[in-house]
Amino acid sequence: MVKVQSAKSADDNTVTEETHIIKVNNDMVGLTATGLEAGFLNETANLKNSSVLLDLNGVGKIDSSGIALCIGLKKECIKKGLKLIIEADSEISKLFKMLKIIENVTISKAGAL
Repeated sequence: MVKVQSAKSADDNTVTEETHIIKVNNDMVGLTATGLEAGFLNETANLKNSSVLLDLNGVGKIDSSGIALCIGLKKECIKKGLKLIIEADSEISKLFKMLKIIENVTISKAGAL
């Protein structure tokens, strides 16, 4: 499920930046994670001057395939000049911060944004 939100400037009604929310409700393990890659690339294909919020609150388990998918999404966002924000529950947030493999990405606990 993907939801798009727009943030507007306080001074006028011009859109300053859009946040594209990619919500994952599956475990990100093995072939499931690999299958999500095409969907992620499709969702970010035409984005410019935007933020991508990867909402992992619905993810129960994540393995090396899921982590690799997040790293790939980070690289794709950097290539396109997009800001990546990952929101996850406390366990997955701890894992990402502990591994230090996803640097320069905002990682927040569920509900913190």
